Amino acid sequence: MNSFKIEELIDKLDETIENGKRTVFGGKIAVDEKEIHAIIEDIRLNLPAEIKNARGIVEDHNNIINNAKAKSAEAMKNAQEAGQRMVSEASAKAAEMTEKAKTYHAAMIAQADEKAKAIIDDAAARAEKMVLEHEVTRQAKIFGEKVRKQAQEEAAAMVEKAKMQADDLLTSARQQAEDTIVKAKARAQELKTNSEKWAFDLRSGASSYAEEILRRTDSALVNSVNEVRGALSSVQAAKDSNTPPAAEDSEN
Repeated sequence: MNSFKIEELIDKLDETIENGKRTVFGGKIAVDEKEIHAIIEDIRLNLPAEIKNARGIVEDHNNIINNAKAKSAEAMKNAQEAGQRMVSEASAKAAEMTEKAKTYHAAMIAQADEKAKAIIDDAAARAEKMVLEHEVTRQAKIFGEKVRKQAQEEAAAMVEKAKMQADDLLTSARQQAEDTIVKAKARAQELKTNSEKWAFDLRSGASSYAEEILRRTDSALVNSVNEVRGALSSVQAAKDSNTPPAAEDSEN
């Protein structure tokens, strides 16, 4: 209800202002002052409870802000005191840790010195051993060079001896080859002579055999001819004995 009343009062205020008379100079409006104050008072009287409560809230808000500022200042003070205590404690711990670090550092340096001394002693021993080994190596190199030189000389002598033996073998092989060639030529000549003699004997034997065959053939042929002639003579004789005389036949 109050909200509708306020709207009516605002409309009435607006209407009063519009119905006011404008002045000639300055563009201002002349209104009834009492009427305006009466309308404003009615608006105040009809304001809702929420607006009145809002004023209390604003006042409470200011109180809350003030209390928050006070608590914040107290918290800052407490934080500063706590920070100072923490700084003091941290400084004490840092001093303690620094002292421990110094002690540990001193112990580490002592251990490092001992290890370094041990390493140096070991290096010196190794160096001395290497010097001895180097001397042994040097002697071994000298002996190796001597052995190598001796081996080269022996190898050269063996090569020279092998060359001489190879030359002897080559000469002997050539001589044997020449002897073999001479013997082969003599054997070939002998075989040729024997072959020629055998061929001559073969030809002579064949010629004699052929002549003997011809002679025997001629003899057999003569005998055959004589036998044929004898047979023909016998046939003719037999024929003559079986034929009568021609005169007697004519007389009869």
